[in-house]
Amino acid sequence: MRKFEEGISFDWDDLVELVRRTAVIDREKITADCVRGFRFLAELTPEERVLANDQHQRELALAERLLLGL
Repeated sequence: MRKFEEGISFDWDDLVELVRRTAVIDREKITADCVRGFRFLAELTPEERVLANDQHQRELALAERLLLGL
């Protein structure tokens, strides 16, 4: 989150290449939107973190337990 908030290691030049030349890039708005949009990731429960890191989708029992709790 700190990278988004402070704009650290964000490749603004790459973004410029990806959008129309006439598009105005508002760095503050973009970083604020990213922080707001991804803030939930900092608030994951330990179980949700396990699922988020389960690249091979092996934690099926845990996923079922969490789904039943919704």
